[in-house]
Amino acid sequence: MNFSDPISQINHLNSIRAYGTSLVSFYITSSSDISIVNSRLTKEMSDSSNIKDKSVRKDVQSALRSMQHYFKSLKQIPDNGVAIFSGANQSLV
Repeated sequence: MNFSDPISQINHLNSIRAYGTSLVSFYITSSSDISIVNSRLTKEMSDSSNIKDKSVRKDVQSALRSMQHYFKSLKQIPDNGVAIFSGANQSLV
């Protein structure tokens, strides 16, 4: 989604709900090395295999794969860094 101002982005993110830990956030400073970021995501993917709930594990791994795909296409981290939020958007009843 493309939002014109940060307040709209924050309001949208605040409205998202999911079960357990299936929403993943990842913050990268501008001084970070992309290869180190990719290594960290690979480690997180490995660690996520220990999640007991199959549905949450699948959602977390899918979110991490999306992040890995994004960082493979990124040549350089922007001057202001990057904050990524990814995961399954499920309605809570």
